[in-house]
Amino acid sequence: MHLFNKYLFILLIAFLNFSFSNFGINHGLSLSMTNNGHRISYSNNIFNKKSFEIFVNLGIHNETRLSKNYYNQVSSSNKSGENLIPINFSTKKQILNDKIIGMIKPFLFFDLGTIYRLEKFKLNEIILTNPKFDYSLGTGLVQMKNKINSYFFLGYNSSGKVDGSIILGLKIIWI
Repeated sequence: MHLFNKYLFILLIAFLNFSFSNFGINHGLSLSMTNNGHRISYSNNIFNKKSFEIFVNLGIHNETRLSKNYYNQVSSSNKSGENLIPINFSTKKQILNDKIIGMIKPFLFFDLGTIYRLEKFKLNEIILTNPKFDYSLGTGLVQMKNKINSYFFLGYNSSGKVDGSIILGLKIIWI
């Protein structure tokens, strides 16, 4: 029954992601990194008001498991890296909107979702295991230019599966 709920949740997120996208062409790409990993996600802006936005993010996060040895050289540890699938909702609230003039505005963000371990990925079979609760919060700057919003952000990531609690990223949305 748990496996059915997991796939139902993923199907629901994907359905909401593509069904809300018909209201506007607000698709984009999100790139972010942590201490020993990097993430690439498809981002879709599903709600956009003047200073408040909601996104759905679906992507892949790769943990490399690199470490430093005694001589301060970067080397791979005996653990192999793992691939993770993050699925989350993200909200962004612009702050000081009426105080700053120009194309660059500060914002606060909050991400909430789950992160799965990708156990097996084949053409006829995808196995996701070990779902964990995941949230991020932080701040950043948005640049609005030529119908492209670029979000540069820095924040705290809570996931125990991801090495490091600081996340640094860039999100680009086409409007």
